[in-house]
Amino acid sequence: MKRFKVGLLYSAKANAPHESADEDTPWDRWNELDSEQSISGYERALREGGHEVIPLEGMPRLPQKLERYPVDICFNTCEGHRGKSREAQVPALLDMLGIPYTGSGVMSLAIALDKAMTKRVLQFYSIPTAHVPDLHHRRRAARSAAQLSAFCQSRRSKARASGL
Repeated sequence: MKRFKVGLLYSAKANAPHESADEDTPWDRWNELDSEQSISGYERALREGGHEVIPLEGMPRLPQKLERYPVDICFNTCEGHRGKSREAQVPALLDMLGIPYTGSGVMSLAIALDKAMTKRVLQFYSIPTAHVPDLHHRRRAARSAAQLSAFCQSRRSKARASGL
């Protein structure tokens, strides 16, 4: 088996910026960040696979770090901290630098983070989806959920259960 120099890209919960976010950044933006235990587990598994591992945090200085520590491939678990396409930021950077990486590509991540856009793309390709009204305001969403006994989720949240 070929041995790779793997850049382990992560976003540590402990180091997340805690300044206020813009209106496009959801309140639950730090829920998916990596714990120290997860980061250690990824690193251990990659090393046990015979690879050299270079842990790099997905912070704004990541491009300089990737230049300083060249890698063959990146094992990417990064979650961006700001904006509508925050999860696509590191893959976009890796694409620009020509560095292969694991996980979904830029377009998939950017579209999937916006539930309404995901629905439009699926419908365009005739992929059946349940009817879901796009409710832009929390009050309207809460009122509709109460009237319809429906589950409401933010357009820009992870596809998992979360309250209003």
